[in-house]
Amino acid sequence: MPGSSGARHLGARLRGFARAGFAQRVMLPLLTTIGALVLMLWPALLNGFPIVFFDTGGYIEAAAGRELVEGRSLAYGLFLEAASLNWRTPWGPVVAQSLLTLWLLRLLRAGLTPDGDRDWSGTLGLVGLLSLGTGMAWYTAQLMPDIAIPLVVATLWLLAFRWDRLSWGARLGVVAVGLVCLLSHMSGMALGAGLVAVLALMKAIGALGLPRSWRALRLLPAAALVAGSVMALPLLNGAVTGETRLTPGGPLFLFGSLLQQGQVRRLLDDRCADDPRAYALCSYRHRLPTTADEFLWAEDSP
Repeated sequence: MPGSSGARHLGARLRGFARAGFAQRVMLPLLTTIGALVLMLWPALLNGFPIVFFDTGGYIEAAAGRELVEGRSLAYGLFLEAASLNWRTPWGPVVAQSLLTLWLLRLLRAGLTPDGDRDWSGTLGLVGLLSLGTGMAWYTAQLMPDIAIPLVVATLWLLAFRWDRLSWGARLGVVAVGLVCLLSHMSGMALGAGLVAVLALMKAIGALGLPRSWRALRLLPAAALVAGSVMALPLLNGAVTGETRLTPGGPLFLFGSLLQQGQVRRLLDDRCADDPRAYALCSYRHRLPTTADEFLWAEDSP
């Protein structure tokens, strides 16, 4: 009957629309995410194992032993433990790092380009460009907190310049990612504090009327995130290890840098010549290492 034929035709069209909608809402994001992960993890996939560095063991030691290790964030060690499902798979942390980076890249595109959050092909193209044209993939695929540093910049930019465009869920997610990144390395905190100072200066200049976008930036969310991380890190360390303080080791790294610049040797030559007991290092001044790496890590280092 003509009526039944029309109903079948309409039903077929509706099913076609449903399939197209499913592909648009589910399949395209899923396939794009898988493709992005392959691009962001290609060094590890080619290696057959996540990329590791000498320092990786220090983060694992901090988490496994529930102790503070010089220059190795306990927070990042705990991230490794959680993301690896209690050390069951080393792929968990690098997949997690890649997914978080991908999510922030999508938020950045949405904040900079119209329909950026819905343009999955553009996102995949951006990931491909960054993975093959920059060092990004070597950091997302590595069991190290280095990827956290650029993510600190991304989260602070989103909070300061795109706060009004983010949903509350996205705001909370950005804050959570930013907090983990700030806790993962002390240099991230230093960078974050410096960026907040720059944002405060921009806000002050914007208040004078030029440019208008600087006046509209949100300083409080970014500043609160950095300040919160500075308070949260010693509390986390104290809760886990009983030592309520920041990650130790900063003075040693600073001293190594001063030694490599030659300032330590000049000081010792000046002071130890008159008083050989002025410093404990006076007895080492003629055989001090010449680089920070040797001073920090060599077996015969003073």
